[in-house]
Amino acid sequence: MEFVGIVKLKNGHNIPVKVHAENEIEAKEAIEKNSDQITNQPIDEIICADLRFGFNIIDKVN
Repeated sequence: MEFVGIVKLKNGHNIPVKVHAENEIEAKEAIEKNSDQITNQPIDEIICADLRFGFNIIDKVN
């Protein structure tokens, strides 16, 4: 499945990420594992949502 992830940085910026995983937990783990390739900034939070349900999560984050 495809998941959209929002990497919230401590400086207030958000980075959208798309990841393939079996479930939301695996998607978060994949983002955490590869966070050094995504950003070199300190990460505050990672939020993931299944792409089948749309991008409503982006509205909640921003």
